[in-house]
Amino acid sequence: MAKRPAFDVSTITYGQFAQLFKQSRSEYDKVIGTDDPDLSAFRRAGGKLITHHGTADQYIATDGTVKYRQQVEQRMGGAKKTEDFYRLFLAPGTAHCGLNGQNSGLAALTAWVEHGKAPKTLAATLATASGQSVSRNLCAYPSVSRYKGDGDTADAASFRCTRRRVAQVSARPGNHRVRCVRFAGSARPGRRYVRTRSLSVNRLIPPERPFARLGWWPQQCRPPSCSEDQW
Repeated sequence: MAKRPAFDVSTITYGQFAQLFKQSRSEYDKVIGTDDPDLSAFRRAGGKLITHHGTADQYIATDGTVKYRQQVEQRMGGAKKTEDFYRLFLAPGTAHCGLNGQNSGLAALTAWVEHGKAPKTLAATLATASGQSVSRNLCAYPSVSRYKGDGDTADAASFRCTRRRVAQVSARPGNHRVRCVRFAGSARPGRRYVRTRSLSVNRLIPPERPFARLGWWPQQCRPPSCSEDQW
């Protein structure tokens, strides 16, 4: 970026690095950038897109992939219209490249493009922290995988896809005490399936911003001790 072959990168300060990074985006984003949410031309051409990402990726933040998907929805007319050509699958507890090719993504993409069969799940083999291989049917975002309550936890048949919804969230601007209420399963007439958590977060809610528009809210509401599968 300095355009000087003799430039010593080992001597730059954090401030200089930040400036060079900003400069690189300005000069090269149009050439190699991958964060443009306008996929209109791709959709018009009949293109289909499948993305999968491990929620424990230690190198590339999963939230960035989710945020991009949300930006595409906003640009392309909403979640339903986006699902017609673009589907995201999150692999619970999976590290960077943790799938290691053990998923049905290519076959699912072929079936979608050539036969019009959109994937609702993506069969995959995941590796746990202990190295154990488990099978999972990755759920199409925003659905998440939930244990049915019985059966082998290494078997995909013991899990089902459910929509994770925020049922109620209450907080006062400027107060860092937050109470979160989420549906733990599908609601049935006359019944309520909810879980509640009360926790402190290290981020104040700005009084000038409506809380419902805080993009970080769902992530902050999940207790740090709970995994994506447990919550």
